[in-house]
Amino acid sequence: MHKLICLFIFLYLAPACNAVDFKIGLMAGVNTSLNQLYTYNDITGSDPKLGYNAQAYARFKFSSYILQPELGYLTNRVGFSLNENGQSAECNFNLGQMYTSVLMGFQFSKIRFAIGPSIVFYANQSFDALTSKTTVISQVNEGRAQIGAVANLGINVSKRWSLDARVSRTFTQSEFNSTSPTSSYNFSGNTGLVSIMLGYAIFKTK
Repeated sequence: MHKLICLFIFLYLAPACNAVDFKIGLMAGVNTSLNQLYTYNDITGSDPKLGYNAQAYARFKFSSYILQPELGYLTNRVGFSLNENGQSAECNFNLGQMYTSVLMGFQFSKIRFAIGPSIVFYANQSFDALTSKTTVISQVNEGRAQIGAVANLGINVSKRWSLDARVSRTFTQSEFNSTSPTSSYNFSGNTGLVSIMLGYAIFKTK
């Protein structure tokens, strides 16, 4: 009896499995920061800068539904205006972030739309204080994963190539402190990005 049940399940699931469009691919592109930062002390303002991103993805498409887990790395770059030793100066803050996300959505013809949760880990960071020889960045809540969300709009240019635009933002706030021999700078807030990525499927079933 159990063999008959197994045969029935196989015959039922086989057409569905065959209908799944599965791809494994790579994406890379540029991004600009979409941070909500709060500055203190001698930091007088901030502005977004261009960074880069790269990720690996697996995309499951069943009918018009999409499930896409991802793992990637990005740089979130910010320009700061600050008062250093009584003089106005400009410098950059570079934040490297590892992230993983799971997107869920729909595909209509060649157009894809998906949203989903993300987890962001801070990999590295640097602050180029212009008149300071040594600058140390410390993150107050270092080691904590930041929870966020991603919204993605993509187009399949061909069977392997794709172009995606997305917006991402963390929900939890981080605090940073930059200390040099002459000054100390503090800021905090939520990190986010607007990204454009070119993708290539290195493996596909259809």
